[in-house]
Amino acid sequence: MGFLMRAKTGGWTMAEMIIVIAVIALLASVVIPNLVGSKGHARDTSRISDLKQIQLAFRTWRDDYSTSTYPVYASGDVIGDGVGVETVFAPYVGGTIKDPIDSGSNRYYYDSDYTCNGASHVIVMALTMEEATSGNYESVCGAGSEGDLGNGVTPTAASYVVILK
Repeated sequence: MGFLMRAKTGGWTMAEMIIVIAVIALLASVVIPNLVGSKGHARDTSRISDLKQIQLAFRTWRDDYSTSTYPVYASGDVIGDGVGVETVFAPYVGGTIKDPIDSGSNRYYYDSDYTCNGASHVIVMALTMEEATSGNYESVCGAGSEGDLGNGVTPTAASYVVILK
């Protein structure tokens, strides 16, 4: 038991240092992979929340203007760039809503005439979800019914779509 006690000089023994380093390495090897997965899950949760918030903003806009339709903008209009359809709902959400990563395929899109399951719908979409089970595109629009949103944007099974009704 003497090796666990500090020497009178106040220094650490080699055995104590090795034990501390081993414990830290063990904890890091368990915790770090879990944090990486948690970040992706948190971003996916944020995406779904953002799309629901956009959906509510559009409904409020439609009620305020006593109309039964949603605004018509170019297919595949990017949400989060401060122009286009975003100017319609921005006052209802208190500013700009962007995908947590907001680059490459990680963007939100709006389409006022998207064919989903053989019918035309107004949709907002997160093109890429990070967790394989987070996308709902195939369950909402049907497997294999991928259609172009415009601007070269094509949803996949990893996309999350909200149909505005």
